[in-house]
Amino acid sequence: VNVNDYIADEYRNRKTGTRVHAPFPAGIINDVNYGASVKALAFLLNDYYNVSIAKTRQCISDLTKGIVNLSTGTICNLSSEFSANTEAERAKIFSLLTHSDILYSDATVSNINGKRKAVILCTDKEHVLYQHLDHKGHDGLSQTPVKDFKGTIVHDHDKSYYSYGSSHQECIAHILRYLVGAIENEPNLKWHKQMHDLLQKMIHIAKKNKTGIPDEQVNKLTSKYISILELAANEYENNPPTKDYMDGFNLQKRLREYQEHHLYFLKHPDVDYTNNISERELRKFKRKQKQAVVLRSDSGGQHICDALTIIETAKMQNKNIYDVVEAAFIK
Repeated sequence: VNVNDYIADEYRNRKTGTRVHAPFPAGIINDVNYGASVKALAFLLNDYYNVSIAKTRQCISDLTKGIVNLSTGTICNLSSEFSANTEAERAKIFSLLTHSDILYSDATVSNINGKRKAVILCTDKEHVLYQHLDHKGHDGLSQTPVKDFKGTIVHDHDKSYYSYGSSHQECIAHILRYLVGAIENEPNLKWHKQMHDLLQKMIHIAKKNKTGIPDEQVNKLTSKYISILELAANEYENNPPTKDYMDGFNLQKRLREYQEHHLYFLKHPDVDYTNNISERELRKFKRKQKQAVVLRSDSGGQHICDALTIIETAKMQNKNIYDVVEAAFIK
């Protein structure tokens, strides 16, 4: 711990009673002012590693043998200070995502005083942006990089995304899970087991052919996909779905209607067949939400998103996150 004392003589004007002293260095405002290093540590512990404010305070006090005792208010205010200091960096990330070739996007729910809000995430695997918004769907997407995006969007089956971008890839991981559910609930049918095996085969082939799958092989896989959907139509004609379980029937309709967007990855090796990266990144917000239980304000939710945007982008670029956070508090 390094402590610098700044001392100045204070004088009082005899006529007016005004007290004056020599100016202190820039940034020295309060009686005790903490440096960027301790701010970065406290911020990471509380905002990123999900340590409570009380335990963050105790941890730093123990590390410094009682010399540094941050107040709870100081720790709480670090989030707003970090957001203000990183505004330009987040604006740059927004622009870079808007002009990327491939955009992965997903959304989750946020709880603000019992009201449901939304967190929409966008990433290109080098940058990630979290935004705390009032709604999902078009109202939310119109405030994200998706609005003016012209490339390929990888997403779950949220139809709002089809109004943006030039092409789409739906998450095959979701389809595989839905197929497993259909297999368990409709054991007398064969189509979903065949489709599950085919999609896994497609993924295996795509992994082996990272530079691209030959057109002839793509055509064969596509033909098999279509034939399985024909089998599904025949099976449901002979075995109509019950009202208790319509998921399998609806899934085969979806696979037929959105065939192009499920198989887009076969002809485009640079596009992932899943949206798992977005889901993994969103879990970071969910863990913080679980720790907080309920957020008290929209600004609190946005501060969490701002912190995750900078830190997770730094991790994607293999930067030391402590150095990145410390640099933000030096400003």
